[in-house]
Amino acid sequence: MGQYLTETLLNRFGVVAEYESDITSLDRTSFVAGYNATVQAHVDSLLGPGSFAAAEAEIQSWREQRTKEYLEAQRRQNRNSP
Repeated sequence: MGQYLTETLLNRFGVVAEYESDITSLDRTSFVAGYNATVQAHVDSLLGPGSFAAAEAEIQSWREQRTKEYLEAQRRQNRNSP
């Protein structure tokens, strides 16, 4: 779970999810997975099934759009380079 999703969940639902970096321990990964599964169940129980997944999908779409924009900018830059 990325930092942007963590911030979105806090702002939208008022819940704190755990963010972990790529460098972590197996114990930490296990804890975060269990904690976030509980957060997901809580959000869905309060706001309706699929609420958490909808937020994740929105963030994924945002990430894909930013990646697309970055790659397009890189292509333009490479075409304009001597």
